[in-house]
Amino acid sequence: MWRRDAMSLHKLRYFIAVAEHQSFTRAAAAMNIAQSALSRHIAELEQAIGAPLLQRSPHGVHMTPVGRVFFDDSRGALAQVDNAFTQARLAAAGSLGSLTIGVNELSVRHPSVIDALAAFARTHPAVQLRAYMMTSIEQFRALRNRQIDAGFVIERPNDLAELDHLPVGRDDFLLALPKGMFWRLAVSYPSPRWRTNPL
Repeated sequence: MWRRDAMSLHKLRYFIAVAEHQSFTRAAAAMNIAQSALSRHIAELEQAIGAPLLQRSPHGVHMTPVGRVFFDDSRGALAQVDNAFTQARLAAAGSLGSLTIGVNELSVRHPSVIDALAAFARTHPAVQLRAYMMTSIEQFRALRNRQIDAGFVIERPNDLAELDHLPVGRDDFLLALPKGMFWRLAVSYPSPRWRTNPL
């Protein structure tokens, strides 16, 4: 029965190096390991499998039929392991996965929101971005229930009190009146907020 430690990843890499270089000497140099140590690792692999993987000849080192099968599977296994490490590092850096956000009819068209989402997509290309159309009230509820990760909302101080938030952009809302009617509004409802720009 083979021991699990006999199949360590570095032994697989050593075997693949010898098979690709067709030489223990060149493989040892490429892997920065003593040739005697490399030969020992290959011998341990062959002992664990119960069959020779490599055959020496005057023309170099060649794989046996068992070695060819083991070579293909070993390369596939190492590729999966390397991919697993890459994916895990991306996930740890916040560069992999998905981000679910809420937008409303105003925010989805706002230049600041569009720019923010475009910048996020550029810097995190492996993150899947999902956007759902919701009112601000629906977004606040979804945030509390952890149904979305973030939301572009209209500011409501009472709702924001329990959430982290930062300003993204502001809109100027104008009151439009028929031409010549502004003075009536200003007289009837005086307010320093009224702008005297002609409408």
